[in-house]
Amino acid sequence: MSGDMEEADEDERSSELSTLSAIFPELIIDSHEYALATIDIAVEPNRPIFVSFPPSSGGEQPGLPTPPSSDDKDTGTDIPLWSATAIPLEIHELNHMPPLQLRMHLPPSYPDEQPPELELVSHWIPAAILKRLEKEGNTLWEELGHSQVLFAYIDHLGAAAEDAFGLLSSKTEPMTVAPELRVALLDHDLKAKQAVFDKATFECGVCLGKYICGLPIIWDNLRGTTQSRESKTNSHRRTKERG
Repeated sequence: MSGDMEEADEDERSSELSTLSAIFPELIIDSHEYALATIDIAVEPNRPIFVSFPPSSGGEQPGLPTPPSSDDKDTGTDIPLWSATAIPLEIHELNHMPPLQLRMHLPPSYPDEQPPELELVSHWIPAAILKRLEKEGNTLWEELGHSQVLFAYIDHLGAAAEDAFGLLSSKTEPMTVAPELRVALLDHDLKAKQAVFDKATFECGVCLGKYICGLPIIWDNLRGTTQSRESKTNSHRRTKERG
C-alpha cells in the first residue's frame, strides 16, 4: 500500500516538472535526481536600477592617474592637481540585471504534506531579500492548500523582478554592489541591450543599411530613394529636350 502511495507521489512530482518544462523550455531537470530542477528568472525591471561600485578594499580605484609629486614643476596655480579624497562615486544606470537562479527540490511527501525546498542564488541581490523570497514560496504553498505551487511561484518571482524585488521602491539612493561584480554586471547589461537592439533591427533592401524597425524610417528611405530617382529622370529629360 505504501509503495503505491510513493509511486503516486513520484508520478505527481514528475508530472509537475514535465508540465513546467513544457511551459519554460529553459527549465533544467537534474538527470540523476528527477525531483530536482533549476531555472533562471530574468531580471529586467520596469525602470533602470542605479548601481554604485565603491572603491576596492585597497582604497584605490583602477585606472586612476598617478598623483604628482611635490617636486613637480610649478604649474602657475595653487589648485592641487590631484586629491586622494576627490574620488568620484562610480554610478551606472542598468536596465538588465543578471538572472536570479531558482533551485527546486520536491521532497517525497510533496505537495500534500511538505512544501517544496526552494533555494535562490544571486551574487548581487542582498541575502535578506533572497531569504524573504524563499519564505514567500512556502507561504504561497500554504495559501494554495498544499497543492502544486511551482508554476505560481515562478510567476510570482517574475512579477517581483519587475520591481527588482523591492529594490526600486525601497531605495532612494543607488544600490551599492561589491566592486568585484562591476565587470560582470556591466557586461551583462551591455550584451542584453545589444540583443534587444539586434531583435529590433533589419536589413533595408532600399538603402542597403541596417535600421531600427519602424514604418516612418522605411517610408523616409523609400521617399528619399524615389525623389533621387525622379530627380535623375527629370534631369535626363531636360538634357534630351535641349539636345
